[in-house]
Amino acid sequence: DGIETLTLGRDGPQLERPSAVGWVYWNRMVYLAKEKLYASVDGAGGQVQGECSNMVLRDLGAFQNLGEVLNTRAARQQDANTLSARVAAGPVEPAGPPTPMFSELVKRLQLGGIRATLESDKLAFCFDAPQGGVPQGNAPPGNVLNLASPVPHPWLRERQLTQIGAYTDELDASDKQVREMRAQPYSPPDSSLLPMEKYKLLMEANNRLARMLASQTPAKLTQDATAQLEARVNAFFDALLQPSHLFFEEQQLFSASAVIAPGASLRIDQVGLADEIAWTLFGPLVTRELGNAEAVRARSQRAAQTLDEVMARSWVVIVPLPTHTPIISFLAFHPVRDPGHVIRLHPLACDILNTDFDGDRVAVFLPLTPGAQREAGERLTIAGRLARDPKLVRSLLPPPDALWGLASLNLAEPGRKEIAQIADVQVAAPNGVITQTTLAEAMQKVLEQNGAEAVLTTLDRLMQRGFEAVRASGASMSPFIGSSLQQPPQPHKDDAELWSAYTEELAEKILAGTDYANADMGSQLLAVSIRERGRDHLPKLIGPWGAATDINGKPFIVRHSNVKGLTPEEMVTRMVGARQALGKYYIQWEQLGQEARERGGAGRFTVLARARRAKRPGIVFARAAAIGELDPLADVDSRLLIGLPITP
Repeated sequence: DGIETLTLGRDGPQLERPSAVGWVYWNRMVYLAKEKLYASVDGAGGQVQGECSNMVLRDLGAFQNLGEVLNTRAARQQDANTLSARVAAGPVEPAGPPTPMFSELVKRLQLGGIRATLESDKLAFCFDAPQGGVPQGNAPPGNVLNLASPVPHPWLRERQLTQIGAYTDELDASDKQVREMRAQPYSPPDSSLLPMEKYKLLMEANNRLARMLASQTPAKLTQDATAQLEARVNAFFDALLQPSHLFFEEQQLFSASAVIAPGASLRIDQVGLADEIAWTLFGPLVTRELGNAEAVRARSQRAAQTLDEVMARSWVVIVPLPTHTPIISFLAFHPVRDPGHVIRLHPLACDILNTDFDGDRVAVFLPLTPGAQREAGERLTIAGRLARDPKLVRSLLPPPDALWGLASLNLAEPGRKEIAQIADVQVAAPNGVITQTTLAEAMQKVLEQNGAEAVLTTLDRLMQRGFEAVRASGASMSPFIGSSLQQPPQPHKDDAELWSAYTEELAEKILAGTDYANADMGSQLLAVSIRERGRDHLPKLIGPWGAATDINGKPFIVRHSNVKGLTPEEMVTRMVGARQALGKYYIQWEQLGQEARERGGAGRFTVLARARRAKRPGIVFARAAAIGELDPLADVDSRLLIGLPITP
């Protein structure tokens, strides 16, 4: 049957269950972790922190850290190339307003003849003469472009537009940088972020009309040229100010990234940073401590000792990559050096961060200001978050393999007593099996009775014991899993209803099994009994998938299982369903992102709050300018956008 009872070492004890022997994996990953390691503290840029992740920081009330993301550590800051030197020289204070994104917003509005002025904690809007940037490089000459004929203002049709501010290399470079920031696998490209080409087309249309008017071209031709100019103006203004220009998304200095690996020997408040990341991020702080940059460059023994001391009293913030998805979270840890090329995470932290050890990467950010460091320790640590949100304990359970080990232990009386002793509370076991739900309920009691630190200690001990138990068990997957199962006869017709009923009947028969000692699929039955998720995986592994939809949207029957092997047509059909699910997922991401933006200005009808919700924010700003509207900057998102202080 392809499985053998093994021993721990040549003369060691036998493992409890027979194990698969030989190659049982269909595929495996091959990569070099060192090629995925990156760290930066200078103006060359670093990891991007996306809109969705910043909305999570906002909802956690981590405004000091969010202020650093949007302002102090932003690679688009004018003095970004001096940040490392300033950190080495002494404590860094939070950057004041305006943020880079607000400065750029003001420039874009100026091109359209709208002036935004910050006055006594209020933002005023009015129409003014258009202003362009200073021409550089290959940018068209002149601060403004005089239109050959007035056209309706694209953002306010009842107003005539006679001039447009010159779109310059400076704004073009910023647009390209923003596009690069969003060039992620899960972020569709937005070519409208590059309006330079549209500005050049606008100039061509304007010059053509000017020549026609000067040479007294027939009216019909000049009318067509005027219409084309108006179309070019509209296209340019659409590209000039997109909703994405109001997204809270910035490239970060003092950031790094790497592949994650287990750090089971770490304390739960620690993260292991690759040596190269540690020296890069903390080098300026060590220079400040020693007053000797050369010792840091040489990585002397004294510098290494100081580095460890600085890291031990500092917090770094970990966030999974990419940071553009709403399924994101933040955790703060004390960093320790690791000699490899990875970032080591405590296994209990993985579920909160929605990561696992199959090549996932995380970003690490170093808060620089004293306020952001203090806030990270209070609001973003596991203990701090757990104290404010007790339900988070459900995301701190041991990983599936350790949980399997605990469930296996619990099948016998000695194991049940040992688990109760470690947990200091009785863990319920319906049908004789510990589940995620019952363990979470038990840990909730420990949290209520003894506090956050106690429950974290308990969870760590349970995890370690679970790992020990699963290692000693020998549990694995039989190469011929399901061979002992008597499957009902398959339908003879390609009828979707018949096959749907058949696969449901087969799934219930498989999942009703309780012979956890069975060498064929006992280990897998125990695994699906523990967790709420993944109960459909075992039936689809052993039995046929049944009714599906092919690439043309027509019914298709997948008659085979993963164990038996799928035909090429069946494999392609399964991929169709996966792609459809992924498409729905992307749509949900967009909806969640929009909901997150609306939460920041919930119930607000002020200018910036309306603009962040709008598909065409220019229209909002133009209407505000027309009536001289004042934005009181009373909502969180508006203050964040400008860079004003926020009190939690």
